[in-house]
Amino acid sequence: MFSGENKKSEGVNKMKVKMKQTLGIVLSVALVFSSAACSFQKEDPKEQKKFDEFLEEQFIDSVEEDSLSLHFYVKNPEDFGIKEPEADVGSYSYDELKKSVEECKEVQKELKTFKYKALSKEQQITYDTLVAFLETQTKYEGYEYYQNPFSYSSGIPTNLVTNFTEFRIESEEDIKLYLALLDDVDDLMEDLIAFAKEQSKKGLFMPDFAVDATVEQMKKSVIDAKENALVLVFNSKVDKVEGLSKEQKEEYKKAGEQKMNEVVIPAYKKLADELEGLKGTGKNEEGICKFEKGKEFYEILAKDKTSSNMSVKEMIEMTEDAMEQSLKEMQTLIVSNQDLISVYMDNFESVSLPVNQPKEMLDYLNEHSEEYFPKVSDTNYSVEALHKSLETDNILAYFLEPPVDDNSDNIIKFNETASKKGKVNFYQTIAHEGYPGHLYQSIYTDDKKTPYIRKLINFLGCSEGWAMYAESYATLLAGMDEDVAELINLNTKLNYAISARVDLGVNYEGWDLKKLEEYMTNLGLDSSMAKELFESVVEEPASILPYSLGYLQIEELKEEAQDQLGKKFDEKEFNKVLLDTGNTRFDIVEKQVEAYIKETK
Repeated sequence: MFSGENKKSEGVNKMKVKMKQTLGIVLSVALVFSSAACSFQKEDPKEQKKFDEFLEEQFIDSVEEDSLSLHFYVKNPEDFGIKEPEADVGSYSYDELKKSVEECKEVQKELKTFKYKALSKEQQITYDTLVAFLETQTKYEGYEYYQNPFSYSSGIPTNLVTNFTEFRIESEEDIKLYLALLDDVDDLMEDLIAFAKEQSKKGLFMPDFAVDATVEQMKKSVIDAKENALVLVFNSKVDKVEGLSKEQKEEYKKAGEQKMNEVVIPAYKKLADELEGLKGTGKNEEGICKFEKGKEFYEILAKDKTSSNMSVKEMIEMTEDAMEQSLKEMQTLIVSNQDLISVYMDNFESVSLPVNQPKEMLDYLNEHSEEYFPKVSDTNYSVEALHKSLETDNILAYFLEPPVDDNSDNIIKFNETASKKGKVNFYQTIAHEGYPGHLYQSIYTDDKKTPYIRKLINFLGCSEGWAMYAESYATLLAGMDEDVAELINLNTKLNYAISARVDLGVNYEGWDLKKLEEYMTNLGLDSSMAKELFESVVEEPASILPYSLGYLQIEELKEEAQDQLGKKFDEKEFNKVLLDTGNTRFDIVEKQVEAYIKETK
């Protein structure tokens, strides 16, 4: 079934900076193209209707597999003919992975029966997207234990906390479901313990420093939290539910705290203890390429995370070219405008922004984005700070996408501590998550009535590439000096390219810590930060690639369109092509851009 990058919490899926592993099951399907897909046919309304029905069936089959997914994706299940399943937070095991493969093979067989040329243009894009997704995921077969569901910033334990804190509670039924889901947490933790032990037996368990980071985060957010965010957030939501007496609310809050103390915290503590007990069994404390077949796994992972068909060597070349170009352009700017030296040296803190508060930033960007992007429907949105116990160093913010059948409430959560470390960076982050980034793209997708199934399959390189691309416009819209705006964008591009190059170096080329220190020194960077960076890319291989290489691929397509069209190039029209294509693999995006160039010439 379709559950690629788990979207039970968009805190998992739409984050600024180094994110994420999956809680969802990796799909793996052998894809064989039928001759029907290549034959010449005219559009056929009957075939198109049949395809739409197929897409809706796949969406329903996927979201009704567990009640937690259903609750996040769909506000009114009865409108889809969905019967609420028993409370279930999901499971994670080798057997589940294999079962998912078999289910997806059945879906793949159905997909092959459609006549490609009979579909509309938009349906063909969706068809190609499903094919690309399945084609990518099939390559993971045999690498199940190379996955790391324990990552401290994006693994299942962390994601589950986000799922519960972001759980929508608007009725008594929602409260009852939430409480029932808490009862299922211990089963999921037992799954993870069994999986970790199998990883250990196979010599694929994570290094000790990764265990320490994971356990520390579990203790901070759940086990030893002085103020348990899960309890506090649940209580505040219960208080807002209408139709309940004060006594009923107090009873539900008491039940929530009891289940937290008797089920959730013990389950997390047991997992933490078991993980610590496995310390010393990890056979590799360096890049994933040091595992047997690890290099092959990273090649698959890197293509998946970048939504591309590029080889890793091509990715290395792209990041190095971006670094060289960015440095040259920054030097040229500074030579021509000496005032930029002080602006750069104080981390752009002297730069004046038109607004300074999170909600004001979002309002401002919403109002001014129409200069470069198509107008979208008006919607409600809010910006809220994360609870302190849920903050992690490498999560700046996330966008919580609303249910597919009700997009009236859009929420961005941000790391308040991190937001104080640079106002320009925070402004860019709001643009990344909001307008014209993830929130804007989500509204545009809804306005187009894109099939719901595409909400379930995420091409992270494409979606994060878009959000990084959106950041580059945010500085232009801020009304600051053009040279300063360009310097900020070049600096952002350079930093992400360097981070991506380090990830590629450590996890594909086998750089050790000493090699990384030398590399950073040669770039004129502070090598004292090498250990932290090294451990970060070892813990979550390829996590930074979607941001850098996703953005660079969009930039490359834009430059090609500009070169081909010259004065005929229209920035807003080009951005519309990207938005109309949606999140998919970049060869599919490229095909649409090529068609746009051909039609415009």
